[in-house]
Amino acid sequence: MLFNPTFKRVLPEAAVALALAVLLCGCSKASKPRPADIDAQMGPLGKPEEMDTTPPEVLKPRGKPVVIDVPLGLPPLPRTDGTPITDTLVALGRKIFYEGNLSADSVTSCASCHDYENRFSDGRQVSLGFSSTRGERNTPSLLNVAYLKELNWDGSVPAPAPPLGVLEAQVKFPYEDPTQMATNVPDVEKKLKVSDAFHPLLLKTFGPMVTVKYLLAARALAAFERTLLSGNSPFDRYYFGKDPNAISAAAIRGWAIFKDPKKGNCIACHTVGQNSALFTDGKYHNLGVGVDSTGEGRDLGRYRVTGNNPDRGAFRTPSLRNVAETAPYMHNGQLRSLLAVMDFYSDGGNSNPYIDPLIKRLNLSDKDKEDLVSFLQSLTGGMPLNTGRPSAKDEGVALEADDAKSDKP
Repeated sequence: MLFNPTFKRVLPEAAVALALAVLLCGCSKASKPRPADIDAQMGPLGKPEEMDTTPPEVLKPRGKPVVIDVPLGLPPLPRTDGTPITDTLVALGRKIFYEGNLSADSVTSCASCHDYENRFSDGRQVSLGFSSTRGERNTPSLLNVAYLKELNWDGSVPAPAPPLGVLEAQVKFPYEDPTQMATNVPDVEKKLKVSDAFHPLLLKTFGPMVTVKYLLAARALAAFERTLLSGNSPFDRYYFGKDPNAISAAAIRGWAIFKDPKKGNCIACHTVGQNSALFTDGKYHNLGVGVDSTGEGRDLGRYRVTGNNPDRGAFRTPSLRNVAETAPYMHNGQLRSLLAVMDFYSDGGNSNPYIDPLIKRLNLSDKDKEDLVSFLQSLTGGMPLNTGRPSAKDEGVALEADDAKSDKP
């Protein structure tokens, strides 16, 4: 996901809030009674001067450092200015990711839209949030989100000042969005403090004298999300692993069309490097998706962020990894299949005053389209281990490990 040494920088509460405001979600064995010196509302009892006053954005997590294996085809993970990812931090983030009790309806969680079974997307045209409120945009997959410098279709979440990263910054938005979790940071923080499920885990992860803060949970969620890597697809084994038999003849023909500047030229935006590929240039392009008869779309995309006219209707280039498993497509989910996407590009998108000059009529044959779809299907990679909803068995094993530690003299 590695990390540079941590440095401390004391930020006032207001500055932390501003940095975050820039967007992100039954044990099988009874746990031991909580220590008598732990108060669910206030954290550990004691004088204020005894509490750890280290700013939560730089507080070091406890546990064993996690070495994240990068699958074939992915570049090295970006370095961050945060502290190392530990097993306790990732486990806490995984539990929070799947927990609905932190939202206003006590049901909606990060996993409600970013579903493991749908490769961390949701399979809907647009997202559904609090009280089944319909969102405006399609839910992108979180796989390989660790590589993004900006988040959301319009890039509305840039990275804040170090040591926080863009994933930590994003967490605030879905919690406070009335169409998603419909709550607020103070309420989330209060629930973390009083929860028998989270308060002890936060203390275990950051120390018994820590003051529980929302930002600690955001850091845990970000740590978990940085483990969501998917690579080693058939195409990776063919192209980077030099295995000529890893993909079909149709996929090989599709790859040739994909990279041919005189035919598909898909590679112009869905870039592929010599040693790795994210299949995105990370930039924003207007394809004419969602425009009306006047050439203007209801969703202005990147323009909402920059206010620059050339950004009207422009949206971030999505990665094509696992694209065959994450339908529907485009920012508004209007295209239901990969063949529909091929038709859209073959026809040159939808004309409008701000359409990207790279978008041109391709006039692909039906065979070309089928071969391109075969190629895109070869980009389906493996799912990261230990990232599904924690089972009672998972949590029971963790409890047994904790019990064994506490029983040692």
